[in-house]
Amino acid sequence: MADDEKRVVVDSLNFEQILMFPRILRTVIDSLQPPRLIIGLLMVVTLVTTGRIWDTWTTPLIHPDGLVAYRTLTDEDVSNWEVEKDGVRQELRRLMPEAVFEPGSFDAQFMKERLRNYYQNLQDPDSMNEAGETPDEVYARLINDIEEVRPLGIYEATATHVMRSFIDIIRGAVHLQTRRIYEGFSELVMGLPHALWKQDKLFTIVYSFIFILIIAIGGGALTRMSACELATQQRLSIAEAMNFATGNTVKLVMAMLWPLVLAGLVAIFLMVMGLLMLPWLDIAGGPMFGLALLFGFLLSFLLIVYLVGCPFFIPAVACENCDAADAPQRAYAYVLSRPLHWLGYVIIALVGAVLGYVLVAFFASTMINITAGLMGVFNSSPAFAELEKLSVFDLDLSPSTAIYETGHDQWSAWFIKFWYVVVMSLVAGYVFVYFFSSSTAIYLLLRYHCDRQDVEDIWQPGFIPGTRVLARPDSNSKKDDGSSSDDEGSS
Repeated sequence: MADDEKRVVVDSLNFEQILMFPRILRTVIDSLQPPRLIIGLLMVVTLVTTGRIWDTWTTPLIHPDGLVAYRTLTDEDVSNWEVEKDGVRQELRRLMPEAVFEPGSFDAQFMKERLRNYYQNLQDPDSMNEAGETPDEVYARLINDIEEVRPLGIYEATATHVMRSFIDIIRGAVHLQTRRIYEGFSELVMGLPHALWKQDKLFTIVYSFIFILIIAIGGGALTRMSACELATQQRLSIAEAMNFATGNTVKLVMAMLWPLVLAGLVAIFLMVMGLLMLPWLDIAGGPMFGLALLFGFLLSFLLIVYLVGCPFFIPAVACENCDAADAPQRAYAYVLSRPLHWLGYVIIALVGAVLGYVLVAFFASTMINITAGLMGVFNSSPAFAELEKLSVFDLDLSPSTAIYETGHDQWSAWFIKFWYVVVMSLVAGYVFVYFFSSSTAIYLLLRYHCDRQDVEDIWQPGFIPGTRVLARPDSNSKKDDGSSSDDEGSS
């Protein structure tokens, strides 16, 4: 006799538990919260200020084609560059014979100031030269010539390279060009470190440490805010988030550095093994190359896993309050245990990054263009000219070719550019906020798939760091009902 049919009645479905990936897309909107944007803005301002101070104290030497392009230039390219710079110097000397330009140097800021002063004091502003150019046209052309051949500072070249690579990734995603996305990521994570190390080792070491410190503190605050909101719907204030980050700065920094330290030790060991290839010692060095390959495999594995796992180091500390050594282990374990989940979530996060950036950049460019256009209706101030050409994929201002005849014109133009920089810094800050918010969401989802630990379950004050066990001042003390503190923690 057949078994009786059983009917199961489903009253409702919790789609939030079935489909968990929308939590990643939710961070697109969560990243627009003003407290998070303020932290992102502070991170951008600190990094930019530090880099510009470095460029101010050092001599710019990078080719105007960019940081990565400079490493591929031939001697002929460098020679042609010097010829082009000499051409600009000679034209400026012909125009301003009284100006003093040091031979061999190319101080672009000094040249532009002298050129601006010359045209501000020009007796006949309506005259034309032999080529039929007005003074305004000559000034604009010379400014552009100076910009095209002026050397770049190491930070300026780095920031420009990062921005171009990021825009390439966004453009590639918008136009569904996988090759462009790959090239953007490749230039960002492989081309940039190689070029930086080749061009300026001191800057690479110093600025990398400053970058990690800022990322650790700012990222720690942002990930803690995101973790608390995703898990408990609790919105932390800026002070609460920063208190957590500053109180765990050592953990956050060392979580980022420990894997690199281990990779560095392996690299040093390989360099020492290279001494076996000296004359006579190479008798042993050749056979030992097989052992060196094993260490090379280990080094490659450490670097590749670091690349895919490093976005989750800071979220591991923010969600678990674990120590610096445990955070990378958790991140590596989750990524290696669920690589397909990781890949799927990363693709969803990339879609969110594209949507978020396009939304924020479109709003920022539209706001600036409309404001500048309307404020310039009843006046002829040249300060608004450069602000009306912004677009989603081109938020960078072109070199100013405006001639300000009075001091108040320069004053107002400086403040207009200042507020433009504030808006663009907020756009860049949003990118930081979204990165850490989406990384936190992915970490919690990977943890759920690997450990079956609920997304809502994160470390809270009062628990032992790295656990969900309640901390007690005296672990041996008993409660009034006779149960131990361990029983309380397990309950």
